[in-house]
Amino acid sequence: MNEILKIVEIAKYTFVEIYKGKIFYILLILGITLVLLTYIASEFAYGVPARIALDFGLGSLYLSSSGIALFLGATLISREIESRTVYMILSRPLTRTSFLLGRILGMLGIIFVNNIVLAGLTLTIYFLMNGDYQSLILWCIFFSILESTTVLLIVILFSLISNVIITFLSTLVIYIIGHAITDAMALPLVKDNVFINIIVKSYAFIFPDFSKLNIKNFVLYQQHLETGYLFSTLLYVLIYCVMLIVVSSVLFERKNLD
Repeated sequence: MNEILKIVEIAKYTFVEIYKGKIFYILLILGITLVLLTYIASEFAYGVPARIALDFGLGSLYLSSSGIALFLGATLISREIESRTVYMILSRPLTRTSFLLGRILGMLGIIFVNNIVLAGLTLTIYFLMNGDYQSLILWCIFFSILESTTVLLIVILFSLISNVIITFLSTLVIYIIGHAITDAMALPLVKDNVFINIIVKSYAFIFPDFSKLNIKNFVLYQQHLETGYLFSTLLYVLIYCVMLIVVSSVLFERKNLD
């Protein structure tokens, strides 16, 4: 129980630390940009302004949340190690795992707020343009949170074994490939070549398949998705995130901070 309280305290400190930075100014700029782009795009929509608003809004939601997760995860912990601030914190009766979990929870708090702000703005514009409610929109917003959470955990894992630049680039590559992996597996070159097919499937087994979480097109066009797919994807991401947290905790416990 005492360790849980310490994790919560670290999370609160992390959230306030980031809040006092420039992250919320970025949110404000993103929100205003979203409104302007949505309005301009809707003027050329010819009868489907609500769909355009939702398209821009959900796209901005996914990109901004993952971008913030990438930036925070790549810099926050590594910066503390390099500046040796972490020594002062860990000199207290606090385990490394508790410190890491607190940092992760604090950063997830910022990501959650980002999603709520942009999702609220997106839905407001969407409904003002006479958009119809569908539960799949909420699933899409939830999957955006899951995607940015996964990105955050991946970048934190890399930040424990590499420098900021390599961490940032490696996670970015995984993110881009993760969104293209499903389309890549459908290519004739991949299906017809056994060796390439094995490589692609091995990659999809080890690294996250972000395309599973991108259900924006189903929201915009089909407006329906099987419940089994939604919950199986949720389980897949949760298991993957737990594995990332465990591996990161072990690495941080064994990491030489000198």
